[in-house]
Amino acid sequence: LMLRAAGTIGVAAYGIVANLALMALALFTGLSQGAQPLISQSYGRGDHHTVRQLCRLALLVSCLVGLALALIAQVWADPLAALFNRDGDPELARLAVSGLRLYFWGFLFAGPNIIAASFLGAVEQPRASFLLSLFRGGVGIAILVLLLSYLLGVTGIWLAFPVTEAITLLLCLGASRRILASPTP
Repeated sequence: LMLRAAGTIGVAAYGIVANLALMALALFTGLSQGAQPLISQSYGRGDHHTVRQLCRLALLVSCLVGLALALIAQVWADPLAALFNRDGDPELARLAVSGLRLYFWGFLFAGPNIIAASFLGAVEQPRASFLLSLFRGGVGIAILVLLLSYLLGVTGIWLAFPVTEAITLLLCLGASRRILASPTP
C-alpha cells in the first residue's frame, strides 16, 4: 500500500517508523511478560486484591510509557528520522517525520491493550485474550489500513495503527471490566 501511495521513498519512511515502533513495542512486551506470571500466581492463590493491584500498576506504567513515546515522537521526530536518513533526503525526512508523529499516537493505546491481553490470559480468559490479540495484530489492522489508505492515502496508512489500537482498547475495556468488577476475576 505504501509503495502504491508514496513510492519507494514511502516504503523507506515506513521502514524507519516500523523499526522504531518495534523497539517501542518491546517495552510493552517486557512489561506484560513481567506482570503476567505475578498476576497468574496471585489469581491461582485466590488473591484477587493483588490481581487487581498488579493489573492497575501494569496499566498505569503502560499508559505512562505510551504517553512518553507519543510525546517523544512529537518532539524528536526530526532527529529520530535523521538517524535512518544517511543521505539527508528531504522527502524521506518529511514522510518519516509525519509518519512518526501520527503512528506513535497508537502507543497510548497499544500498551494497555498488550497488558489487557496478557491479563486476560493470566486469569483464565484465553479466548478473550486471543481474540483481542488477533484483532489488534491481524484482522483489525488489515481492515483499517485498507480502508484508511483508500480514504486518506499515506495519512491513512500511518493512522491505521492508532485507530486499530483505539478500537482494541474499547474492546479490552469491555472484556476486562467484567472480570475486574467480579468478586473473583
